[in-house]
Amino acid sequence: MSGVETQISQPPLNVIEFERLITDLSARFVEIDSSQVDDCINGALEAVAKALDLDRVALTRLDPQTKRLHASHVWAASGIDTLSDFITTEDFDWAAQRIFSGAGICFSRPEDLPEEASSVADWFRSQRVLSHVTVPMRFANRMLGGFHVASMRRHIDWAPLHPRLKTLSRIFTAAIERRRMDTELKRALAELESLQQQTTEENVNLRQQLEFHSEGHQIVGGSPALLASLDRASKVAPTESAILILGETGTGKGLLAEQIH
Repeated sequence: MSGVETQISQPPLNVIEFERLITDLSARFVEIDSSQVDDCINGALEAVAKALDLDRVALTRLDPQTKRLHASHVWAASGIDTLSDFITTEDFDWAAQRIFSGAGICFSRPEDLPEEASSVADWFRSQRVLSHVTVPMRFANRMLGGFHVASMRRHIDWAPLHPRLKTLSRIFTAAIERRRMDTELKRALAELESLQQQTTEENVNLRQQLEFHSEGHQIVGGSPALLASLDRASKVAPTESAILILGETGTGKGLLAEQIH
């Protein structure tokens, strides 16, 4: 490895411009509709990567069942592999503990990682990562995922950037959580509207039955044969004619006779 490759450098950073970028991103995520969150995140990752001259910037989401972090949004420079999964399996206990505890991972060189993280350092080397930061994304003590930035071309001193990366992580976390709550709210409102429609239909049906009984009807039904019988009964009821009602036992001959009388 050449001296140029091993030298720790600062990314080309104009603090005021980067602070302005963070402020703009924060305002943008407040204003957008929840349906635009994914597109806005993708644009934000690219803007951050270009502002800091990074090679890969990504967000991962936690699978609560497998406890693995899966990439949800990734920006990668040309020729750089995108991140599909992150190291949180049993083979990388050190990384998992750091992320789930909220401490995160930060190194300028893989060699800076402690001895117990040797397998983690080897994994980063296999990914050609020279410098890396993972900021855990948490909301209300609930682990959501991680915000990851990496350089494959040089070693970076992250000290001046780390607080600002944490701020960006909080912005992304708030946007994702707001989208989740908006989705749940829309689902709850749809369920409420469905229940209201069902209640309205049931009330109409109940009202119709009450009106039917208030008019002295004792028979409830809507089949063509029953409606025809009721219609004939209503026509002969005012007359003095003798009426013969035929039917099998239990078919309601008595009720029909009461209706006529």
